[in-house]
Amino acid sequence: MYRKIKDFLENWEYESEATLRIFRNLTDESLDQRVNTEGRSLRDLAWHITETLGEMPGHAGIAVEAPDKSQNAPQYVRELVHAYRNAAESLKSALADQWTDDDLPVEIMMYGEKWRKGDLLSALIMHQAHHRAQMTVLMRQAGLKVPGIYGPSREEWVGCGPGEFASGNYSECIPAFFELKSHFCRKIRPSSSGRRLLRCPVFQFLLLLVRFDYP
Repeated sequence: MYRKIKDFLENWEYESEATLRIFRNLTDESLDQRVNTEGRSLRDLAWHITETLGEMPGHAGIAVEAPDKSQNAPQYVRELVHAYRNAAESLKSALADQWTDDDLPVEIMMYGEKWRKGDLLSALIMHQAHHRAQMTVLMRQAGLKVPGIYGPSREEWVGCGPGEFASGNYSECIPAFFELKSHFCRKIRPSSSGRRLLRCPVFQFLLLLVRFDYP
């Protein structure tokens, strides 16, 4: 549960950009990709993520400019990107204007259950991450490159190679690591070298995971 609006907005900046990276790696031809005839397509998942930015906060009284369920999903990737980006920015502005930290412990009814408002903000993050992960499966089925979100994707790892990680020279071949640095290691400047980046304990742990995940 979030206890400060500022904490959510900082996380939302990273999470919304991560979602846009996924959307921008789609192609118009891939949007109908689905696991089977009953599953959601890439278009459906992207639109569901976007709609939820208005639907879920709307239940809690936050007015967000986002598509609703009466609107059909766009036909083109550029339209999905535009709709999501606008909704994500509207959510940031609406939350900053309409809620304070004192609102976050307050309980409200959501989907037949009692939620604290801070729980709703956590749910927004997790809901988006859940459906982004589904999209990455369909993207690989469609032959698309998956961008790194919480670390490098397999495609990025293969393109960089473990040698660059061992020497610390991974700033150019895997941009996802510097996205993570900005999120978890805020005291280190974006221009910092790879070796200086290693001073961040969270980043050291991420590097360790990657080295073991992709031998």
